Amino acid sequence: MADTARVLVVANRTAATPALLAAVRERAAKGPCEFTLLVPQLIAEEAFGDEEARKTIELAVPLLEEAADDEVPAIIGTSDAMLAVERVLVHEHFDEVIVSTLPDRVSHWLK
Repeated sequence: MADTARVLVVANRTAATPALLAAVRERAAKGPCEFTLLVPQLIAEEAFGDEEARKTIELAVPLLEEAADDEVPAIIGTSDAMLAVERVLVHEHFDEVIVSTLPDRVSHWLK
């Protein structure tokens, strides 16, 4: 639909947290939208493949779908979160982005 906003949700360890689920519920209540979850790999896990990111997706997607009241496709990205977002945006258009991080004292994304 032309007036359905596409929302990219960028999260890894916080992908199934109450705060992110509340943000998705709140955005879904504002009007028609579709969500896509982008899970950048963990830096420490990148050498071992995407197993941890797949576990995150397996846990988070059902909760996000409940919050969004719709399907939420998921994408695994590189461990560089900014690069992962850039790569997704090269191929797809999103109207909004929700970034969910750990607190700034422990977040690698915010450094």
